Amino acid sequence: MTTNWIEFLNSRGARSPDPAALHFGDAAGELAAARSGSVLAALPHLGVLEFAGADARAFLNGQLSCDVANLAAGRSTLGCYCTPR
Repeated sequence: MTTNWIEFLNSRGARSPDPAALHFGDAAGELAAARSGSVLAALPHLGVLEFAGADARAFLNGQLSCDVANLAAGRSTLGCYCTPR
């Protein structure tokens, strides 16, 4: 995880003996929050990609399962990239 993300979580009471074992010290409270509302979740095994350029929208629309052709600038959507492997 990046230093800024770790600092942000630590400023909100996170405890991290190991980057993969991040918690806030109240397992029951964390579970209740996850069931009833929004939560922050560290997903250090995932990443974010940014595509730019004149052909980016057309390229991605042909590669992904979601419709990026009609996606407004600054917005996101769920989708996947599937391969036959």
